[in-house]
Amino acid sequence: MFSPDLDDSVIHLAVQGRCGGSTMGLQLAMQVIAKGGRVVWAYHELPDSARFSQIFAELSPADSSKFHAMNISGDVTQAFDRVNSAIAMLPDVRLLVMDDWIEKTGRVSKKHSEAIAKVIANRNQCSIILISKGGESMKEGVLLNARGANKDMEVWLLTKPKDGVERVLTLPDKEITLDLKEEGFF
Repeated sequence: MFSPDLDDSVIHLAVQGRCGGSTMGLQLAMQVIAKGGRVVWAYHELPDSARFSQIFAELSPADSSKFHAMNISGDVTQAFDRVNSAIAMLPDVRLLVMDDWIEKTGRVSKKHSEAIAKVIANRNQCSIILISKGGESMKEGVLLNARGANKDMEVWLLTKPKDGVERVLTLPDKEITLDLKEEGFF
C-alpha cells in the first residue's frame, strides 16, 4: 500500500478529474489514524461512504472516531477559521485534509490564499493535504497558483494516463505508478 512519510508537510495534491484524489486523502487519513493521530477532513461534499468503508475497513470503530469531518461551504474566512479552531482544540491532530478546497475555476483567490496561509501558519505539527481537481491545464495553472499560499508547499500531481486502474503520482523528485484498488492505492 502506498504510504508516504508526511513529516509535517504541506502538500497540494492536484488531481485530474475522477482520478482518486479523495481516495488518496482517505488513505493517508487512515494511515495517520492507524499510527495514533487524529484527522480533520474539511470538505464541500463528504467522501463517498462506500469508499470510506473500504479504506477504513482495517480500523476499529474506536479508531475511526478519530476522523473529524467539517463542512467548509460558505464564507471562506469563517470556514477556514473553524478549521483552525478544530486543529487547535482536538488533541493529537496530525493531518488536515481539505478536499476540493479551491473554487471550481481552478484559481486560488486572494481570499482563499490568505485563509489557507493562516491555517498553515497555525498548524503546529499537523501535516496538510490540499486536494484540488483540475483538467489538462493543471500543470501550469492550479499547481503554480496554489504555491502563493506557502512557498514550501510540495505539489503532487495525480493523473490517469489511460483507462483502467493505473494512476501516475508525480512528486517533486520522482514519478510513481500506482494501482487504484478498492482498498486504496498500491
